[in-house]
Amino acid sequence: MTEQIRIKFEGGLAETGKLHFYEYSRSQYATARFITTIEHFRRTGIVADRVTSSTRVDIIVQSPEKGSFIEDVFVSGLKEAAASLVSLPLSSLISYVWHLMVPRAEKTDAALSEIARIRLAEIEASVALERERTAQHQSLERIVAGARATAQEGHELFDWAIQSPNVAVGRLGLSPDEMQGMRNELQAEDQREREFSDHTEGLTSLDEDTMNKLTSRLRPMVPEMALPLRRSAKEMSLSHGSAATTYARITPEVVRSIQERQSEDIVVEVTGHIKSYDRDAGVGKVRSNDLDRVLNFVVPPNTRQVLRDDILEAMRREEVTLICRRVVDRSGLPTSLILISIDFIELIDETENLN
Repeated sequence: MTEQIRIKFEGGLAETGKLHFYEYSRSQYATARFITTIEHFRRTGIVADRVTSSTRVDIIVQSPEKGSFIEDVFVSGLKEAAASLVSLPLSSLISYVWHLMVPRAEKTDAALSEIARIRLAEIEASVALERERTAQHQSLERIVAGARATAQEGHELFDWAIQSPNVAVGRLGLSPDEMQGMRNELQAEDQREREFSDHTEGLTSLDEDTMNKLTSRLRPMVPEMALPLRRSAKEMSLSHGSAATTYARITPEVVRSIQERQSEDIVVEVTGHIKSYDRDAGVGKVRSNDLDRVLNFVVPPNTRQVLRDDILEAMRREEVTLICRRVVDRSGLPTSLILISIDFIELIDETENLN
């Protein structure tokens, strides 16, 4: 089965169907390496150190369309007798990799909390919207109280905020372009989750150490893929062919985020208290003397079900040990944690030690 990936550049010169040739050629080369590395891993389970004749994958490119700068690439499927080692469609694996490399921006979460607060106040003040005081009301209350909005809740809130005449939205200081960008970020996150939600069995086979190696291999390719964003375009995206199916959006902000943060190779122990956890989003907060501030921790989608009960039990305890991988900035300071497992600290009665 052949899979289609649409690569699209939007904004600037790209709107005329043109790109600077040097930027475009470098981007094509990096994107080809990016797709080949993921597809080779999907077929073999091996993270290739470099693309060689043995790792090459048949990728056919179709002539670009005008409008925005658009081109379609087609990745040839395996022969019927062969089978992929990782039982996921290519788009699902790309979505999962992108999900690990590009977590939701903190600024987007902060904006969502404020927009939810404004929307909640508006609903509570309206008698005419009495029927909305059920699921939507509860959802908004949960977000205002500090819970993380789901991707779908998030882009729906931004849809409302972009159209709303409420002056409180204007006082947030977000430009229409900023809000549209955040809305697009959340819509792509929602689509990514749809891409791999039906393939939980295949995800379970991907161990965290191997995925960390794969994402570390892919990270340096993204700035090259996005080279046309310097002069030729404002945004790059990967989809199945329509805006509604976009599962990866690359903007200058995303490139900076990828360049400024990386996950460490080593796994560490962090002893502390889990303050909160959102089971749907797989994101929580932990406080620890090992950290200089309260940090977010993320649970990869393939282990959320496995770790759910352990996390809920850990929240009832004053202290547990998190086995995790730190995501650090360029100065080496942790910005978030990737949770791998939990060790529960058992208190031993001192009289038992005397015996």
